[in-house]
Amino acid sequence: MTANDRFLAKIEINRKTGCHEWVAAHSPFGYGIFRIENPQRKMVMAHRFAWERVNGKIPNGLLVLHKCDNPSCVSPAHLFLGTHQDNIVDKVRKGRSASGERNGAAKLKQEQIMEIRKIYAGGGETYLSLSEKYDVCLKTIQQIILFKTWRYSI
Repeated sequence: MTANDRFLAKIEINRKTGCHEWVAAHSPFGYGIFRIENPQRKMVMAHRFAWERVNGKIPNGLLVLHKCDNPSCVSPAHLFLGTHQDNIVDKVRKGRSASGERNGAAKLKQEQIMEIRKIYAGGGETYLSLSEKYDVCLKTIQQIILFKTWRYSI
């Protein structure tokens, strides 16, 4: 059996989404894993194998991204090439990034961000006084006030 035959045998089509679901081994992040039969018995990501079997070699520096946001999908119609930066932009645009309160490192809440901006705009408080009041570093307050962080919070 060829690698292509083995690959196709591990796919189920989801009629609802059009995704070609990988039903064999997966990485901890849900991406399909496929073993290429060669002397090294190398493991590859199934979506990358799917891309290459239809489109050819993936150029250096590019990733295979999912339009459908389904890491187990190997449908060539749902895949596209992009840079690491393209992947980040895609993630943010689709609301999958951990920003604001969803960021596990966030010390402040949405209400506090709005309060900090309101207090600063009213005058009388400095970056330093706000940093002490909210127990964060001065740079954090500066980035909040200048909309470098928490940009969507008005």
